Amino acid sequence: MSFENDAALHLGAWVSGLGQDDLPSEVRQAAKRCLMDVIGVALAASSHPTVAMAGRHAGTVFAPGKGQSVLGGLPLAAPGAALVNATAAHVLDFDDTCFDGIVHASAAVWPAVQAVADMTDASGAKLLTAFIAGVEVEYAIGRALTDGLYYRGWWNSGLLGAIGAAAGGAHVLGLDAPTSAHALRLAAGMAGGIRAVFGASSKPMGLGHASKAGVESALLAQGGIGSSSGMFESANGGFAATLNGGIWKQDEILKIGRHFSLVSPGIAFKSYPACSATQAAVEATLLLLDEAACDGDSVVAAACTVTPLVVACLTYDRPCSIAEAQFSLPFAVGTALAKGRFDVSCLSEHWLKDAGLQAAMQKVTMTADESLSGGNSNYPEAAEVALTFANGSQLKKFLGAATGMPTRPMSQDRLVAKFKSCTQPLLGDHSETLLSQILEIERLPAASSLWDWRTATDA
Repeated sequence: MSFENDAALHLGAWVSGLGQDDLPSEVRQAAKRCLMDVIGVALAASSHPTVAMAGRHAGTVFAPGKGQSVLGGLPLAAPGAALVNATAAHVLDFDDTCFDGIVHASAAVWPAVQAVADMTDASGAKLLTAFIAGVEVEYAIGRALTDGLYYRGWWNSGLLGAIGAAAGGAHVLGLDAPTSAHALRLAAGMAGGIRAVFGASSKPMGLGHASKAGVESALLAQGGIGSSSGMFESANGGFAATLNGGIWKQDEILKIGRHFSLVSPGIAFKSYPACSATQAAVEATLLLLDEAACDGDSVVAAACTVTPLVVACLTYDRPCSIAEAQFSLPFAVGTALAKGRFDVSCLSEHWLKDAGLQAAMQKVTMTADESLSGGNSNYPEAAEVALTFANGSQLKKFLGAATGMPTRPMSQDRLVAKFKSCTQPLLGDHSETLLSQILEIERLPAASSLWDWRTATDA
């Protein structure tokens, strides 16, 4: 199979040969925003019960090593550290999304490259370049498979996250092109994930597994384990043929290094800790309440018209747990009505059982409308919210994209504020130091310096 027709070899060659100077400044800056966001939300989740369970599992299954985690304690072997940190990065569903692939790539790739960088004493510059390599490989494969993969029922973040993590890990390890290609093929063979995991603790653990599998694939390839060529393209059991009805756009793979999804279409950052499909509806609700200068008690109905993608993602009308609630439009909009805000503090079983919330959720309806996006691919999760008030009046607002989506980018100040709100409860004043380290990560002699906060907070 030729270089151009073997996606793994083509991508592996790019990953292997990538240097910091090959990356435009705007790509590096976009990657730093992703790192700031994903590290922040991972730290915010450090006390989450699911993360604790992941930590106990990792401590039992993996040997000690040099990989640090948000839980602290003894360092783990790199796959175990990746498992814990990726679970933490995704458990609040507050991490970023890219619609090239419909994936949470940062939550799979950063833990992998951080763990391998910790293991190898790699520099901050190496971590940044490896992170870009990993997410861009994941996005390229997502584009090649098209959105149809997601609509078939696959959970792309788990399925493709292992491959992105393997690419990032391979770069940190300095694997050559053929060996990097084997790492990608091995990860593709280990990958998995279906959308039925939505609303369960197995979803963030699935992201943890993807990151772990990527690290293991890179290490296995380094150790000499190989896999078959044509892993993605082969009509006989290949990735696209088996999982996607044979749909595979090889031209998207050939764009690697020329097209950067970090910049176009860009990355979606969340304002609210729930599935990205909730973001526009929640923001529209809060804007309408502000416009009406009233609270949600005066609202008798909240009719939400949304795109089919939103309906496909938000499958819990009456959630029974917080994990389900993060995929529930009635919960998200009901919380906005009942509290006038929606933040991490709302992710509690106590709030889910609150009588005021339950009453507000009863007011929320969701209807799909294929025409809502107006044929605009920039509006995959658009929402129109109509609030009806007790006096019979009605206010309506359409949001094609929530603040934080690529077409309505989150400002640097707002992203920094989100990072601080996520990290200050744990880090205190050292939150500012960590932020500075991330924003100047190329200057760090050792990427493991990003864990210096642990010593500072323990003192």
